[in-house]
Amino acid sequence: MLLKNLSECNGTSGAEKEVRDVLCEEIKSWVTSVSIDKIGNLIAYAY
Repeated sequence: MLLKNLSECNGTSGAEKEVRDVLCEEIKSWVTSVSIDKIGNLIAYAY
């Protein structure tokens, strides 16, 4: 399902928010912290 959701997202250069949101929802249960930096990188920590 993840691959299908990602392939349906608009992820063109400069418009990756939709992809980032899908990934964020998908990894939330596996990590302790999720953040997005100033340039839009998704950063996840698992302690």
